Amino acid sequence: MSADSSSTDGAGNDGTVGDSGNVGTDTGTTGSDSETGTDSSPGDSGAASDAGTLANMAVVDGGTFYFTVLSDGGYIDAQATLDYEVAIDRTEVTVATFTAWVNAGMPLPCGGGACSLDPNGPYATTMMWDPTWNAGITGTNDYTDAGNCGFSIATQPVITYGTRGDYPITCVNWPQAEAVCAWQGKRLPTETEWRFFVTGQGTRPLYPWGAAAPDCKHAITDLGGSACGFPVPVATADAGASRDGVFDLVGSMSEWEWDLVTAGQQYTYPQNAGTDYVGPTGAGTNGPQSRDWVGQDFSQGAGSQYFTTGWEGASSSSAWSGYDHCGFRCAVTVRYP
Repeated sequence: MSADSSSTDGAGNDGTVGDSGNVGTDTGTTGSDSETGTDSSPGDSGAASDAGTLANMAVVDGGTFYFTVLSDGGYIDAQATLDYEVAIDRTEVTVATFTAWVNAGMPLPCGGGACSLDPNGPYATTMMWDPTWNAGITGTNDYTDAGNCGFSIATQPVITYGTRGDYPITCVNWPQAEAVCAWQGKRLPTETEWRFFVTGQGTRPLYPWGAAAPDCKHAITDLGGSACGFPVPVATADAGASRDGVFDLVGSMSEWEWDLVTAGQQYTYPQNAGTDYVGPTGAGTNGPQSRDWVGQDFSQGAGSQYFTTGWEGASSSSAWSGYDHCGFRCAVTVRYP
């Protein structure tokens, strides 16, 4: 079930971001009661009752869930609790959605001031936009310059992808990813939320989709030596949908999460994360500028074990750089408590 690209104009080869329409399962608007636009507000991301905001998102009730994680000593059983209803994008954010945000003037969350990105949710006081992050939004353009994008693979998504607005956006830094989510009335997910969906709400499938060995129908990887033709539209590997209908949780892109991690640290998820865990350094409005990403990407070809739900550990890198293997998807608190 590849995403439909027929409604996109994408970006021109002259480097000017074009007029992108809605693409596949990931749109640049949030419906007729849209919370996107130039007012730069984070939206009502603490109580997302708007049908437009929740369109093309998987919505589930939280709860205590159990899963396997890889630690220094091997695999261990872990648990965490989400005490609210949460939604996550079914697909990674596309070039079309990112382009629409750029064309809207790259609105800053909270109008560039300080505010909560989850105002009525469990992270009302821990997910705070810090105005010092504003410079990270407008001060870099890695998404148009693969030479500044970390790896040697020349993706240059907004230019090289041309009219393919249904491809996943890459080379986006962490503040830009958070800003795009806020523009849609959403926010970046926590790693705990991501684990909730990748493990099928704790049902512990071997892979997000079940027990079948990964191939290009399940995940966009380099296991066969071709990276499954990457770049390809989001949800191309439609057999890899999770229990909740979420695509590309492994393969395709690694994904930025909210969690702040000490710079250079490869941390292990705690065995008992408690309730509504937001990462090893808590609120994360100050301190080392390193953020969490999760999920193996299209360049991983070392072995199928890297795509199991138990292997999927977190890595971290500078929040202020874009990487051609890293994209993102958005989440929102639907109902709390």
